[in-house]
Amino acid sequence: MPSWIYIPTAGGWLPSDLSDLVAWYDADDASTLYDATSGGNLVTSHDAQVKRWEDKSGNGRHATQNDANGPKIQTTSGTLDSKPVMKFVEASSSFLT
Repeated sequence: MPSWIYIPTAGGWLPSDLSDLVAWYDADDASTLYDATSGGNLVTSHDAQVKRWEDKSGNGRHATQNDANGPKIQTTSGTLDSKPVMKFVEASSSFLT
């Protein structure tokens, strides 16, 4: 079985259950989205800019950016299966790194 396939147990799972996971970014978890590259406040409103997206894998590979045209959280439009998504501005050269 390929290493990227994971079948969770009945009790649920955590990203840390995947031994070879490099990073886990979850737009559905508002506690991982911040308005600053360090410290800052949680991003909770639609169309608010995200400057740090924290890695849930336990590896500490947080994605950051400090550009005014950076990605924004979409909670009412542009969602996938009623889950929040990150919207990146196509004209911007700013990405989370």
